[in-house]
Amino acid sequence: MDGKANADIKMNLGKTEINSIVYLSLRPEARSLPSRRIESKIRLDSVIMIEIRASDTTALRAVVNSYIRLIRAAKAAVDLVDLHPY
Repeated sequence: MDGKANADIKMNLGKTEINSIVYLSLRPEARSLPSRRIESKIRLDSVIMIEIRASDTTALRAVVNSYIRLIRAAKAAVDLVDLHPY
């Protein structure tokens, strides 16, 4: 897809371990996007990198919002486990 609307997101959640956990939780989402209007790639370097290509800004906004919600939920879960390890 040669998207008309694009976003490249770089996110560092502070610790390499947390970046890795959140990355692993996001990978299935990148593989199973619900629309043909969107393509997404995610990778982990020292930070989480998300590349999004969409056919229009509405689709782009929807997928960016979805990723943000997923990242916040994954980070909250990691933080909760870190507070209560057992």
